[in-house]
Amino acid sequence: MKKTLILIFCLTFLYRPCLAQDQKMTYNRIVSLSPSITEILYELGLGDKVVGVTDFCSYPPDVNDKFRVGGYLNTNFESIIFLKPDLVISPSEYDDEIKKLFDATEIDHFTVNTQTVDSILTTIEEIGLKCGVKNKAREIVNNKRDSIKSFRERAELRTAKRIMIAVSRNKGSLENVYVAGKETFYSDLLDILGCENVSSDNDISYPTLSVESIMRMNPDIILEMAPHIPDEDKPGLIEEWKTIDKVNAVKSGDIHVLNGDYIAIPGPRFTLILRDIEQVL
Repeated sequence: MKKTLILIFCLTFLYRPCLAQDQKMTYNRIVSLSPSITEILYELGLGDKVVGVTDFCSYPPDVNDKFRVGGYLNTNFESIIFLKPDLVISPSEYDDEIKKLFDATEIDHFTVNTQTVDSILTTIEEIGLKCGVKNKAREIVNNKRDSIKSFRERAELRTAKRIMIAVSRNKGSLENVYVAGKETFYSDLLDILGCENVSSDNDISYPTLSVESIMRMNPDIILEMAPHIPDEDKPGLIEEWKTIDKVNAVKSGDIHVLNGDYIAIPGPRFTLILRDIEQVL
C-alpha cells in the first residue's frame, strides 16, 4: 500500500497541470468503480462522460468500449490516474485505505451506497446533483417510486409468501449457500412485493446457511440468483435443490432460477428484478 501511495503522489504531481486546467463546473471524465454506479451514470444520460469502468461493468453495451480499471480487489489506481479523470465515484464497500489514496490526489471523488432500495434512489439523486443533472435524477427517482407503489398495490391482492433468496453456493451442491439477509436490496424487494424474507432476522447481510438451517427456515419459495446462466442450465440448478425434499418450496416445486444480467446488480434496473420475482409469485 505504501508503494502504491508513493506512486499515486508521483503520478498526481506529473498530471497536476492537466488536472488544474481541466477543472470545470461540470464533469467530463468520470471513472466508475462499480457496475451499479456505471448503470446510474448511464441512466442519468452521462454515459458519454464515463472514461473508465470496472472489469465487471457490462451494461449498457457501450461500456464495452470503456477503459477497464480492475475490480474491487484489484483496482488499478495507476490506470485511473493516467485516465486524468475529474471525478471518481466509488461504492461504500471500498475501505479507508483506498479512500486515502484518492485524498492524496487532486481528483474529485465521492463515495455512494447502493446496498438498499432507498440508498439506490438516494445515490441517483446525489450523482445527479453532483453532475449537474438534478432534474433528470428527480424524474428517474419519481418514476421508480411510482413503480414501487404499483408493485405494493398488487402485492395487497396476494397471499404473503416466505421466500429465501440464494445468491451463491458451491457448484453442484448445497454447501455454503449464501442468502440475502436484512439490510440488503433483495430484502427490500421482497418487502415491496409483500413477501417475507426468511433470513431477515440475520444481522449479516449475506449469511451462509447449512442445509439444516434451510430446512428449519422452510421457505415457501426458493429464488436462486444466477446472472448469465444459460436458460438450458436452469433445470440442473433446480434439480440440485430437490435433495431437501421436506422443504415446502421443494415439495410444491416453487424453486426458480433468475438469470438476467441485472439480477445481482443493486442499481436502477432493480424494477426488472421486482418484475421477475413478481412473475413467480
